[in-house]
Amino acid sequence: VLQHTGNLKFLDIDNDQMIYYGKFNLNPCYALLILVNLDPSNVQSGTLRVPLNQLGLHQKGSYQVHELLLDRHSIWEGETQTITLDPQMPAGIFLVQKKIRREIDFEYFL
Repeated sequence: VLQHTGNLKFLDIDNDQMIYYGKFNLNPCYALLILVNLDPSNVQSGTLRVPLNQLGLHQKGSYQVHELLLDRHSIWEGETQTITLDPQMPAGIFLVQKKIRREIDFEYFL
């Protein structure tokens, strides 16, 4: 995903001091979302929109995200997420992983 530039798409975030873009592959399992704080002196927060359709994810479902620089896993829900970056960690690289299956996703759930 990182070896090519034709798969780069700038995405929506509500803070002009942050830049947010995605690197997409034909296989959505290898999509990266990259967020960078452009302000070297201050903490910046922004609400971003995750391109769920492009990632093959449902609008109302949960999905796992692996933040690669900090090696943290989290579960996100929905299209919008608020992220905070500070001068000590001015960037985040997120690998969006497949949908999380919950008990209600299985046929035997009543």
